[in-house]
Amino acid sequence: MNEFRSITGYVITLSGEVISWCNKKQDYMALSTTKAEHVVYSVATQEVIWTWSFLKDFNLTPTADDSVHMLCDNTATIQFTKDLKFY
Repeated sequence: MNEFRSITGYVITLSGEVISWCNKKQDYMALSTTKAEHVVYSVATQEVIWTWSFLKDFNLTPTADDSVHMLCDNTATIQFTKDLKFY
């Protein structure tokens, strides 16, 4: 069943430089691509929050120019993520 698991992948950049990335199979088999991509959003968001907290420990506070841009090509996932009734 491992071959049916989706891949989580994201890249985090700061000032145009890659500071974190991930590309691995998800821990479980999602029942839809929408759910699988929502898992990627969740994992990437957790990594961004941790990274920004880590940077603050070194007094490297991100600026407005370093805002977070998350890209996704799945329309259903985008709508699911924006709708608070799913949380």
